[in-house]
Amino acid sequence: MATTAYPWARRLQVVRQQLAPVQVDTLFSTVGSNPLPIAVTARLVLREGGHLVLVHTAGTRRCAEALHGVIGPSRDGCRVSSFEVPDSDPAVIYSTVQQQVPRLAPSGAVGVDFTGGTKAMSVFVSTAATAALGSRPHFSYYLDDRRDLLHTVCHRDGGQASGPQAAVGLQPVLLPAEVLLLHGQIPINALAPPRPQLAQTTQVLAQVYAKWDPRKAWCAWLDRLTHYETWQQVDRQRQRLTRDTPQPDRDGQERPGWDWGAWPTKHPLLGRLRESLQAESGVCCAPGVQPADFTAALGWAEGEFVDWLRGKWLEDHTYAAIAVLPPELGLRPHGVSVHCELVGVDASGTAAMDPETRFEVDVLATRGYRLWGCSCTTSGDRKLCKTKLFEAAQRFRQLGGGAARVILVCGATNAGAIEKQTQTLFQDHNQPWVAGAAALPDLAGWLHRRLAARCT
Repeated sequence: MATTAYPWARRLQVVRQQLAPVQVDTLFSTVGSNPLPIAVTARLVLREGGHLVLVHTAGTRRCAEALHGVIGPSRDGCRVSSFEVPDSDPAVIYSTVQQQVPRLAPSGAVGVDFTGGTKAMSVFVSTAATAALGSRPHFSYYLDDRRDLLHTVCHRDGGQASGPQAAVGLQPVLLPAEVLLLHGQIPINALAPPRPQLAQTTQVLAQVYAKWDPRKAWCAWLDRLTHYETWQQVDRQRQRLTRDTPQPDRDGQERPGWDWGAWPTKHPLLGRLRESLQAESGVCCAPGVQPADFTAALGWAEGEFVDWLRGKWLEDHTYAAIAVLPPELGLRPHGVSVHCELVGVDASGTAAMDPETRFEVDVLATRGYRLWGCSCTTSGDRKLCKTKLFEAAQRFRQLGGGAARVILVCGATNAGAIEKQTQTLFQDHNQPWVAGAAALPDLAGWLHRRLAARCT
């Protein structure tokens, strides 16, 4: 299978070589609501120039169409076809498959992947294919996403024997954009790392949020900044309405400024934060300096610097923590603030984007073929953190199917309690993780320990 266009092609070829004894020319795959396991298995066991046959129902036709868009001649050097069966009529499933197998696989090695689809499809597609092939050797495959193992069985001379197992959990079989496309999602913006200008300031902010006193003082100063921004918005709105310069406030109140004199100085961490901000931005924190000065110095868009101070910095911090993890742990970051939209179908039946379905992923990562998403909030409110966790779990399931994993990175001091309270709502192999305020200064170490424990 042609995979030389992929940045991880060499690693994928190593895994494919391990499975060479059980690779096939024609692969029949039952299609369920999650197309991801089918794409993984096909990319590992289908030979160059092979034929992928998708057995789907009326309800899973769109999943089959998504597979057509990911697995095919341009990417994998194989052809893809499909046919439809009922989801729960064993007799019709059996007879349809028995007719299709000789026609679609007249020669060569044949395999059946029964990971997806209903139980009736899995059982009767497999048995019908075995009956149609007769004495021809063939293989069966099942991808166990709980243990990340691809199980293989060899059928030969009327008997069967277990074949090699492949550990696929850490193998980058699919690109992030391919995983998104399989589930009907398209990233609107480029998958890109955060801008590096304030990397040291980000580290200091993580330390500030881990300690209550400096965090409280910092948040109080941020509230003043928020108040200042509100005044600016009022001025801009008044200017748009009157088509004139902003008028003095009628109640005689003085406009608040970004008061550097009010910077909390009794906490050493906040002193370091100010020094780091000045050093990395090149802007002196002197009276009269405003957010727009930092925005211009950094080359950011209007309002981005204030948004970054209020919480966007945590996305950068999370990305950086994932980026420094050892490669053997398998977690790879791909982008921050990734906006995705659902691919719909317009009245003419052609694919079209649906802007109403757009949402943002704070940090997008992958581990093997699984999509990992990080939801970030500096809030320490337990109810808000739990709400963010549930929303993220639902969103990432839309993006990466049942194999997607979720990490909430937040400012909560009771992160362990939040994680325990949500355990019963998720499957054991798909539990979300919650990194709280105490984990922020060494977030990379926290992730390393959790991932290492998962690998054992």
